[in-house]
Amino acid sequence: MKTLVIIDMQEAYLGDDSYSLLQRVVHLIHEFGRKRWPIILVEYDCACSDTDQEIIDALWEYEDLVKVVHKERVSGAAEVLYELRRTQWPKDLVVAGVYGNCCVSATVDWLVKLEPKINVEVRTDCIWPEYAYYECLDEEQQERIQFVGG
Repeated sequence: MKTLVIIDMQEAYLGDDSYSLLQRVVHLIHEFGRKRWPIILVEYDCACSDTDQEIIDALWEYEDLVKVVHKERVSGAAEVLYELRRTQWPKDLVVAGVYGNCCVSATVDWLVKLEPKINVEVRTDCIWPEYAYYECLDEEQQERIQFVGG
């Protein structure tokens, strides 16, 4: 079992060509929902926009599996960790979202820095733009982040 973490899929952050990204993330939501695996939606409070309606509609089908967390800074690691510990959900994570070179990478990097039992699968086909490390990670931390192209 794994936990899906969706980061900042808010309208203000999605480009005009985001349709295919949205479809891949929606597909991932349904994959986790059918398996009855948990999902954490991370929203950036400073975005001044809502999570894209297609994402909301897909999540609504599995509302009993979904937790929404709000962050006030680039990284949502603290909020995700809080939910993982509170719910005792799996610490094997699959991550999707925007921005791969900022909010997604900051969240992932801080998750592996703060919690030694976390392993992360970054779904490169569900990240925009391309992932780039945000923090300096040691070798052991880097080994706990896997990049999968879906």
